[in-house]
Amino acid sequence: GLFYAYDFLVANSEDFSKNTKKDYLVCQHKKQIRAYYFKDYSNQQSPKKLRKSLGETCHFNVIKRINGRIIGKRNLNEVEELLKFHTGQAFENYRIYLAKMIKSVISKEEELNTDKFKNAIKNIVIELSKKIDMVSNKDIVGWVNNLVKELIQEIKRFSLDTEQVNLFKDSFTQSTINVGTIHSVKGETHRSTLLVESFHPKGFITEEKQPQISQVIRSIFINEEVEFNFEKKYLIKQIYVALSRPTYLAAIALPLAEFSQNEIEKLKDFGFQILNLEELDNCLNRGITYQEWLSSKIEL
Repeated sequence: GLFYAYDFLVANSEDFSKNTKKDYLVCQHKKQIRAYYFKDYSNQQSPKKLRKSLGETCHFNVIKRINGRIIGKRNLNEVEELLKFHTGQAFENYRIYLAKMIKSVISKEEELNTDKFKNAIKNIVIELSKKIDMVSNKDIVGWVNNLVKELIQEIKRFSLDTEQVNLFKDSFTQSTINVGTIHSVKGETHRSTLLVESFHPKGFITEEKQPQISQVIRSIFINEEVEFNFEKKYLIKQIYVALSRPTYLAAIALPLAEFSQNEIEKLKDFGFQILNLEELDNCLNRGITYQEWLSSKIEL
C-alpha cells in the first residue's frame, strides 16, 4: 500500500513529483522493520549489513587496539570495564569526541579536526598505564594517528554501505524508499514519511505485547487523556520527531484491529485520511486498479 500511494502521488501531484527530497519509512527499532514489515527485506541485503551500529563498531575497534597495548590477552569487555573504572572523565571525553568525529566524517566537513579525539585517546591510554603496569606507552602519538586514520576509513566505508542498506525498492511500482529508525532521521527533511507501529521497546514481535503507537494516537485524539505516564510522553516525542520530517505527506501505519469503526470516524473528524489496506487487497482481487481505489480515497 505504501508504494502504491507514492506511485499515485507522483503521477497525480505535480508538487510532490517535482520535490527531490527522500521518502522515508521510520520505526522505533530497525530490527522490527526487518522482522515484520519487510519479511523479504533481509533477503535484499548481504549478511554483513546486519551488524553493529557505526558508533559501536568504532568503539569496538578502539577497545581492540587498546587491548593490543596491554601485555597479556584480555577479554574486550574486561578492557572496557578497566577503562571506565580507571580513567573516569577521560573515558567519557573519549566517547563524546568519538561521536563528534563520526558526525564530522559522515557530514563530509571540509576541515576535519581530529585533535580533540586524538588527545582523548592518548589520555585514556596514559591514565590506564598509571594504574596498570602492563600497558605500554611506547610511540603513543604514532599509534594514535594510525588508529584515527583506520577509524576514519571505517566510518567512510560504513557510510557508503548504509546508503545502500537503508533503501527498499518495490519490484511492482519501482518506487524506492529509505528505511530508518526515528532517531536516525532527527534533523532531516523528507518529501514524505511513514511511521510504522511499534510493538515492543526492544523491537521484537511478540503476541502478548500491545501496539504502542496506536495507544498514544487513541489517547490523544479519541480518549483525550490529560495526564500521560513516562512511556507515553516518550512515545509522543518520538511521534513528533517522525511526523515533523516531511514537507508533503505524513502517514502512520497502524493495525486496523486496534480501532473500532467509531474510533476511526473520530480520527476522520480530526482530518485524518484513512486507508484500509485490507479493502485495497479486496479491490485488487476484483480487478480494480490501485490507482482507481486511491483516487477515491486520497484528497490531493
